[in-house]
Amino acid sequence: ESGTQAGRAKQFESGTQARNTPAIAADKKNNVLVATNVKKHESKADAKTYDISITKLEAASGRVEWAVEMTGDDYLAGAVAVDTADDVLIAGENNTNLFVSKLFSTNGSAVWSRQYGYEYQDHKQNEYQDLHQIAAMAVDSADNVLIAGRNNSRILVAKLAKADGSVMWAKHF
Repeated sequence: ESGTQAGRAKQFESGTQARNTPAIAADKKNNVLVATNVKKHESKADAKTYDISITKLEAASGRVEWAVEMTGDDYLAGAVAVDTADDVLIAGENNTNLFVSKLFSTNGSAVWSRQYGYEYQDHKQNEYQDLHQIAAMAVDSADNVLIAGRNNSRILVAKLAKADGSVMWAKHF
C-alpha cells in the first residue's frame, strides 16, 4: 500500500493481480469502505477466479483501519452499504448465487452471511435463479437491507431482514 497526500488519494498495490473497484460507501464518521474484486490467478478454463477485498479507510488520513478478504468459489462484489450502527453490508455474486454479508464496523468480522440462488432457495419460489448481477444495495431506516439485481430479462428487488438477511419479500419486474 502506498498513499499520496494530494486529494487524500490511496493507491493499492496489486502486483500481478488484476483489480477493479465496483463499490464504495461512507459511514457516519465519513470513513470510507471500498470493495475490490481481486483476480486470484490466470485460468483459461475458468475466467471467474476472483476474491473480494473489503477495506475500511479512516476519514481524515485515509489510513487503513482494517481489510478483510472473502475467498472461495469466485466471489464478485457488486455493492456496499453501511447501516445506522456503521456495520458494513456487502452484496455480490459467487458462481450462480447472490450473496449478502454483514460485517462489524470495528474490525470487519462477519455478523452474518447468506446466499440466495439456484443452490440456496431462500424463498418459496426460486426468486434468484439465473440472477447475473447485483446492481444496487441500500439500507432502510430500520436497518433492513434492500437489494436490486438483474438477469437477462428481469429485475429483482428484495428486502432482507437486518438480523440475519432472511428474505422479507421479493418482487420481479
